[in-house]
Amino acid sequence: MSQIKAASPFAPKLEFVNSSAHKDCSCQSEFSFDIKPNICVYKDESNRWGPTDIACAELAIDFKWATNDDPFGPPTLTGEGKNKACSFLHDSKPGVDTAGQITSYAAAQLGSQFHVCVYFILIVQSYNYLAEFLRRYFKAMPKLCGVDTTVGVPTIDEELAVRKCLQVDKKAILMMVAVPTPTSQWRYVICAPKGGPYTPPGCAMHGFVAFDIERGRKVFVKDMWHVDLPGIEQEGETYKLLWDAQVRNIEDHATLTHLYEGKPWACKTGSVLIPHRHYWLVLDTVGESMTKFPSSYHTFQ
Repeated sequence: MSQIKAASPFAPKLEFVNSSAHKDCSCQSEFSFDIKPNICVYKDESNRWGPTDIACAELAIDFKWATNDDPFGPPTLTGEGKNKACSFLHDSKPGVDTAGQITSYAAAQLGSQFHVCVYFILIVQSYNYLAEFLRRYFKAMPKLCGVDTTVGVPTIDEELAVRKCLQVDKKAILMMVAVPTPTSQWRYVICAPKGGPYTPPGCAMHGFVAFDIERGRKVFVKDMWHVDLPGIEQEGETYKLLWDAQVRNIEDHATLTHLYEGKPWACKTGSVLIPHRHYWLVLDTVGESMTKFPSSYHTFQ
């Protein structure tokens, strides 16, 4: 693929792979259609399972050869009166189809990885503006590329304890998350997330049955994005108020936190965007699955 040969010199420690004919083999996506961008970009040391492994990919690149397929264009005014708005999206069917396609790819990557954000490259016709971007991406630290650096890999001993406590399959991929508290860091081991056809997790939530390494017990961990506006209480603070008031049947929370708000690289949102904070919440009470059950009778027992 000529595009791979052209891009590789600008990021020598990134591997550009022709993935156009290969569907995702990560086993971490739950889409009803195949996830297969034209090119997947990986780190040299990635343990990818095949040409398309969306759970390991650093970047995904797609090509469109007709300008009509481009979902973006110069900002234009749409609507009338109070409904008038400025949009940079094309409303043509090919453009809408492309927007849906790349959104699905981004959702698959966000859903199967722990990222604050991901980068997706869409090339329409033959533009060569990406040399500087690829060079900077190759040089950047992981956190500048959107990687959640609080996520790592458990030790072998921790894996054995987790599989015994949570009774997870031997093939399940395990990950360790470090949740900071005011005085220390607590570590939890979870099963790797799976991307599905829903809102990309940048403004949604992951939920995990997890293993608390320090206390050696099962807990429930929420990885979410809290809306950061006046009058909207953080979920953990609400739990704390109810717990302190001795309200019955309220889950005890082991810890809670929000991250990244004050980092120098964090984007400052304007009035158009709703600000969010990255927020971890750990609950000692673990319920039963509300999506996998043998019958409705079982759910209401």
